[in-house]
Amino acid sequence: MQFFRGAKSSAELVNRLRKAVADGKLAAGSRLPSQRRLAYDLGIAVGTATRAYQIAEREGLIVSYVGRGSFIAHTGASGTFCRAPAGNAIDLSADLPLEHLNPSLGAGLRELALDPAVDTLTHYFDDGRDARHREIAVGWAARFGFKAKADDIAFCAGSQHAILCALAAICRPGDAVMAEEFSYPGFRGAAELLSLHVEPVTIDAQGIVPAAIEAICKTAKPRALYLTPSVQNPTNAPLNPARRAIVARLAEQYDFIVIEDVVRPAAGLPEPIAALAPDRTLFIAGVSKTLGGGLRVSCLAAPAALRDKLAGAIWASQHIASPLLAAVAMRMIENGAADRVLAAKEKEAARRRALVERHLGVFDARTHPVSTFAWLKLPAGWSNAAAVMALAGRGIAVAPSDAFWNGRTPPPDALRICYGAAKTAEALDAALADIADVLARKPVPIRL
Repeated sequence: MQFFRGAKSSAELVNRLRKAVADGKLAAGSRLPSQRRLAYDLGIAVGTATRAYQIAEREGLIVSYVGRGSFIAHTGASGTFCRAPAGNAIDLSADLPLEHLNPSLGAGLRELALDPAVDTLTHYFDDGRDARHREIAVGWAARFGFKAKADDIAFCAGSQHAILCALAAICRPGDAVMAEEFSYPGFRGAAELLSLHVEPVTIDAQGIVPAAIEAICKTAKPRALYLTPSVQNPTNAPLNPARRAIVARLAEQYDFIVIEDVVRPAAGLPEPIAALAPDRTLFIAGVSKTLGGGLRVSCLAAPAALRDKLAGAIWASQHIASPLLAAVAMRMIENGAADRVLAAKEKEAARRRALVERHLGVFDARTHPVSTFAWLKLPAGWSNAAAVMALAGRGIAVAPSDAFWNGRTPPPDALRICYGAAKTAEALDAALADIADVLARKPVPIRL
């Protein structure tokens, strides 16, 4: 690789690698030479090449797999998703669920401004205000199927912050924490920030596999299990009631805490794990997918034994969640705006899901009635890198499986396609037709 020539230190090697990626000389999925081969070609120590690859992997610039080698990472591999290509692009990589249907923030703020107690929202604490918000949050948690008490509720600055605080309350650096082998990248980012060791748990069409949890518990003694049981991100595999009951039992048997992240409320979902193991579950009832991610509000229900530690984690990370944003969100829930938006989004999501199934039904595409994304296993011959690059050529950005993978082997070749992110159903329809057309062809080999 010509761009490495003349580099003598690990810092120089990493800088050359960064520049090659930025200049487009190395595409996502490009295979790098082995460390030994690179050292031989450049006449440097193998340790120098090894350190360079280690630095690049920590930065999320490359990914390495035992027995397979090192590759240029997709943008999503380090926790952010692929950027939309320039021009007439459509970004289906991030789960932005029908944001044009979010409730009116202007109307909410005008209504809030008329509240005689509005000025207390600039105070650090107000017991009366905070208690009222928690009572409303109890009703919100009930929409997810969990009967919390007001004292259980803490407010976080969005579900990402809730995940971080939950992990910080339970774990210490070096602890093992379990997660589905495919999971929300924000969890992995929080685990890395806290220096936690992630143990990936096998999932199948019915969600997380309890036997795999038990196998880990017998050797690793994990402190926690993070999972998205109702709308598994990114595979849409729902965890059935029988497995939920087993997870609750295993949490008691092996002394770990469940962090149950239920992204959006819906009727007909199975009873949450928190209802089965209330003393061993931290329950995250987010509002972002319903009311808007910019509000940065999430309700986190904690058992009594963990409340003080959770309060300490929230204080250390943000002191308090914004009372103003919490007031806006809780008012939207209280005045019925949230329920109206939920109904509107469910209707539009069903319309778009039908488009996905029409265009991609010939492939192995998994959808879910409560989800706004599809999990598409790529046809034979297609790799993640080839599919991402081919679709980018059509002006379509998607999230490859690498972005969600916690395993220690190469991930299966698959894409998450967020059909709620498109601005219109018509734009989505055209993009899905392009995706189907691209994947029906043979991939163009990637060459360096």
